Amino acid sequence: MSAWQHWLNRLTSGNLFSGDFPKGLPLPEYKYLSNHDGRIQTPPLYKHYYISLLQRDGQYAVPCVAVGDKVGAGDIIARPTNDAALFCHAPTSGRVTAIVDICETHASAMTVKALQITADGYDTPSTALPPLPQSAWQDRQQLLTRILHAGIAGMGGAGFPAEKKIKSAQTVETLIINAAECEPYITCDDLLMRHEAEAILRGAQLFAQMLSAKHILLGIEDNKPEAITALQTAAAAVNDKRIEIHAMSPPPKRFMTPWRTAKPQLSGW
Repeated sequence: MSAWQHWLNRLTSGNLFSGDFPKGLPLPEYKYLSNHDGRIQTPPLYKHYYISLLQRDGQYAVPCVAVGDKVGAGDIIARPTNDAALFCHAPTSGRVTAIVDICETHASAMTVKALQITADGYDTPSTALPPLPQSAWQDRQQLLTRILHAGIAGMGGAGFPAEKKIKSAQTVETLIINAAECEPYITCDDLLMRHEAEAILRGAQLFAQMLSAKHILLGIEDNKPEAITALQTAAAAVNDKRIEIHAMSPPPKRFMTPWRTAKPQLSGW
């Protein structure tokens, strides 16, 4: 049996963790401090927004708008200059009022060029990227183009475009959705799964289709009972035999870094 198959069997059997795990930090979760009783809150609108044009390669994205232009929330406002960078989008509706220098959110505190958007207070959504009709869901290229234009990226530090990852991937047997969110305090994924479980599974279906995956496994820690129930209900509604929801019991009070590599390590990979 391959190491990969061994790990997959442990995941699907619910026996991912066996014995004591000597590594990791024994941190309390304190997740109740951020879940707001299960409610997703809407942040206030600010008067000005600043969108950095700096790309990960040190070059600048090219603005698609000019000072004075009106924009909707989600409009593309700058395009990348290479395949490893992302499109930039307006965070809310309003008007482009300047191109300014700002202090970048970077350890160096470098000064970079940014677009300034003055909000109109309405947060009107963009009409440039309407929802794709279901007839387009079978078109891999249309899906890839939408992912590219939507600026979807990996959650790691590099922020690599998801469209490029999918495009370069080989055929995948099993798509694993990491719903662990084991870090102390944070509950953004937990609340998203509670409220948008079916949309998450529909998205997984689209990714599985693009990757030709035969199985979709979602792994979630059992300290999220509301999210697990929501996902199970959504899975029943979606009615896709490829989808399996697996609740896992991690070693108590152990925070493992990084979680995605700790899982195979714990199972002897």
